[in-house]
Amino acid sequence: MRQSVPKTITLARELVELAESENDPAKLAVAQRALGYSLFVAGDFREAIEFLNRGVALADALSDREFEVYGEHPGMVCRIYAAQTKILMGFTETGAPLIEAAIAHARDEKSAHSLAWALGVAAHSLVTQGEAQATVCFASEAIDTAREHRLPQWLALGERCKGWAISRLGELEAGLNLQQAGVTRWYETGAVLHTTHCELILAETYLRGGQFGMARSHLETARAHRARYGEGYLAAEIDRVGAVLLQHEGAPVEIVEEHLTNALITARRQEARLLELRAALTLARMLVERKARHEAIDLLMPIYGWFTEGFDTADLKEAKALLAELA
Repeated sequence: MRQSVPKTITLARELVELAESENDPAKLAVAQRALGYSLFVAGDFREAIEFLNRGVALADALSDREFEVYGEHPGMVCRIYAAQTKILMGFTETGAPLIEAAIAHARDEKSAHSLAWALGVAAHSLVTQGEAQATVCFASEAIDTAREHRLPQWLALGERCKGWAISRLGELEAGLNLQQAGVTRWYETGAVLHTTHCELILAETYLRGGQFGMARSHLETARAHRARYGEGYLAAEIDRVGAVLLQHEGAPVEIVEEHLTNALITARRQEARLLELRAALTLARMLVERKARHEAIDLLMPIYGWFTEGFDTADLKEAKALLAELA
């Protein structure tokens, strides 16, 4: 929650080694969760999913009583973060049942903390996916659960996500106010983890409202945090939103497209197919504006063609519509 991600990964790898040396499956499941999630935050999605999947398999083979001492259940935690990872990697339909299973597990566990955690991360995942209405559903229950049981961390996460969602759904001022309240509450816990997300979605909302100076301020905070703490899971999206902001500020086309090219390169390196598609969509629209229709098709078609699921999600529907228009 406070330290840099490379340090966290180093400690988590040591934790896995300790658990393996003790030949304790419960400890190993908890250690796999720690390393898998740390790798996710770093943006190392393929390695992250391997450890998170191992954590699920180990936890499912053990009694729930084995994890009481830890205050968390890796069966739930690994599933909810595996879902978030899968969504970013472009497997939205694969991620959805993992979210449902994690929330169901938390309900069965009758743990308010686990339930608020699962609901909050579900909302976080749907923000990343760009699904506003679904985000409101998960975030609202996370807020209610966290408020009832005095869980400020998950209350803050729910507020951040719901604020983003309702601003997307047309209530810009109310959404922005709720986002700001959630971000403030998050920082008041002492957390620096997910500063990139806090600041990036604030930048998006200010950008949507035409407040470019405020958008620039929050985007630069996100960028600086990413560089300082190694929190790389939204690196491509930071560059993409930066490109859109530059376009609104009247920057030269070459500079705008350079940012989008960087977003594409980062997303491809991380295998973050959802963010790659979103960056390609943004660049394709700019190419269309410059009458470079064939270049737009050549860019967007192979990325869209990679997907095998999630065709009812916002980004894929937008890509399909643009390709149809260009054809």
